[in-house]
This record gives sequence, structure tokens and C-alpha cells, in this order.
Amino acid sequence: MVAVKMRAEEPSATATSTSLDLVLDDDAMAQQSRASSSSLPPSNKQHTCASTTILPIAIIGSSYAGLTYAHVLHRHSIPYTLFDVKSPPYTYVSGGTKFNIPSYEFIAKELDLEYSYQQNDEDRPTREDVIESFLARVRSNLITSRRVVKIECRGADSGCFYLHTISTYSAEGKQQSQQKSESAILYGPYQSVVGGDGVNSTVRATALPGTFLIGDARWVNDRWYDLGLQRIDCGADIALIDGYELGQAMVMKSSNGSDISGGDLDTTITCKFSAYEISRRRTMRRLSILIVLLAIVMTKIQQRKSW
Repeated sequence: MVAVKMRAEEPSATATSTSLDLVLDDDAMAQQSRASSSSLPPSNKQHTCASTTILPIAIIGSSYAGLTYAHVLHRHSIPYTLFDVKSPPYTYVSGGTKFNIPSYEFIAKELDLEYSYQQNDEDRPTREDVIESFLARVRSNLITSRRVVKIECRGADSGCFYLHTISTYSAEGKQQSQQKSESAILYGPYQSVVGGDGVNSTVRATALPGTFLIGDARWVNDRWYDLGLQRIDCGADIALIDGYELGQAMVMKSSNGSDISGGDLDTTITCKFSAYEISRRRTMRRLSILIVLLAIVMTKIQQRKSW
């Protein structure tokens, strides 16, 4: 994988306002490659879009959905890289003390996780225990304290993605906002990008073909009519199931030698998790609602004229 350091001359909250200064001379590139290679996951080094080596999959967000998806890929030796804006320990893990999630028992058995459900509630794992059991196996492929601000697809078709990231921690080790970040790194290429980073997902905002959404982010679109009420108390359950389902679909296509960037996936899976399809359906729903409202207004106007 190529990681290129860049300088933001006037930091801003958006990636479009960032001025990137790429170092292109051979000596600087060689020095940068040596400096960055030690901190990058081994599976992501020295790849190019034209390479015959299988490109890794980028997973943005290392909570329940992203970690479950990563575990499925890990068990089948599919290369991947996890990105998370936070740095362990994950203090943002919230919810009930005990992890009373219906799908977890099945997921734990399928993925050979350390913790599984017990009959006695006192023996059940906490949410922190679950996250740590997930992280234990995939930690070497995890890049933390980086915020993905832009996803770039290079080439005529999907399957060659690059992630523009910024640091979320200052030189003193303190957490900082996106606006104050002065360090940018470009990661890639990746054959596919999966967003498990919630409602404010960069994958959702970009909505490129070959990118996918898993976890609660998808249900914000699919359950639009109830304002998300049916997601209450089941967000983690949905996230685990989504991560496993999409992971299994990717594994099946990979074992058949098919392109797993999205084009050759089963149509049902593509429509369910594709960021592009989710965005398209959301746009169509909004247009439908607008047309209905306009029709109602025009009907009211005609009725008033007839009076």
C-alpha cells in the first residue's frame, strides 16, 4: 500500500478546502516509504491498482459491524485494513453493562470468539469484553486516530479506491478536532470500501459504486418512515448481523474468483448494502414525497379556484 504524507496549509472542516502538497522526488518518496511501512499492516504494503496481487478491503469504523466484517475476512485470509477515528481503549462503547444481544451467541460461535452466552446473566460478557475479544484477532490490521475525510476512486471502473485521512491526535497526544489537524496521509489502493462508522459516514456521503454500508447507517435509510424508532435497543444486533452477512457474501464471491468490489455480488446483497444503491433509493423516496406534496398543493389550488 502507498501512504503519502501531505501538508494542509489552511486546515478546514472539509476535505475540499485542504491544499495537498505531494512530495514527488525519488529520494523523498523512498524516505517516506521507509518511514511509513513500519506502521502499516503487512497485508497492505506495496500494492498498485494494476497489481495482480489481491488488493485489501478498507473498513471504516471498528465497532460491532466493522469488527464482525473484519473477522469474517480474517478467517478466510482476505486482506483488509480497519480504520477508526478513536484510539483504544474505546471509551465511546455505550449501552447496557451486559451484552444482551440476541445475535451475539451465533456470531461468537461462528467466529470462534473468546466470549459466548452463558445461562447465568452474571457470566455474560460486557460490551467492553466483546470489543476486546474482537480486537484481539484483528489488532495488527487496525489503524487508529485517523479520520477518513475523502474516498477517491481512480480508474474507469470501481475496484481501486484511495482514502484521504487526517490525524485526530496532536503531537502531544491529545485528541483534537478535524479542523485543527495538520497531518494528512493517503492510504490505498483498496478493492472495496465498507463503512461501519454510523450515521455521519464518509462512505454514505460519497456513495460510490463498490462501496458498502453496514450497521445502523443502513437502517437510517431503510426505516425512514418510522424516524428510526424500530432501531431502538437493537442497533448492536443489526450491526453484528450486517457485518456477518456482507462478509459471507464477499467470501463466497472471493472463493469463486469473482470481483468482490461490488459488480459481481448477488443483486440482493448489492441492493441491501451498496452505498450507491442506498443513496439512489433515498433520492427516489424524497422525489416521490415531493411529487405527492406538489400534487396535493395543486389539487387544493384547483379546489379554491372552483369555489
